[in-house]
Amino acid sequence: MDHYIKGEALSTVPVWQMIAADQQSIKARAEKWKKTLKQGDIIEAQSMVGGGSLPGETMTTYVLALEVDHPNQLLEILRNGSPSVIARVEDDRVLLDPRTVLPETDPDFINALRSAWNIYDK
Repeated sequence: MDHYIKGEALSTVPVWQMIAADQQSIKARAEKWKKTLKQGDIIEAQSMVGGGSLPGETMTTYVLALEVDHPNQLLEILRNGSPSVIARVEDDRVLLDPRTVLPETDPDFINALRSAWNIYDK
């Protein structure tokens, strides 16, 4: 509550950091993920806002989209990894949204993706 009273919420509360992230930085991170993984496409998509606390509210984002034969299998591997990675499936593609990953956790996120990709039955 102190962060809200002091006007620090945008810089200290993770959900507000994610909501406040600008499109260019989101797209740049998605591009970096793609370059690092050598997989996928960057596409425009919609993020749900507030983890369900704002039903129906969305905002434009950019995601790394992975086309795979068994997207739900990859999702399960990602969820069960360490750290756990939460992604979603749209149009038979696994979507990874930089808006939902704190920038300082990108190295762990990339390692988790690599591990999942090595386990995934392509």
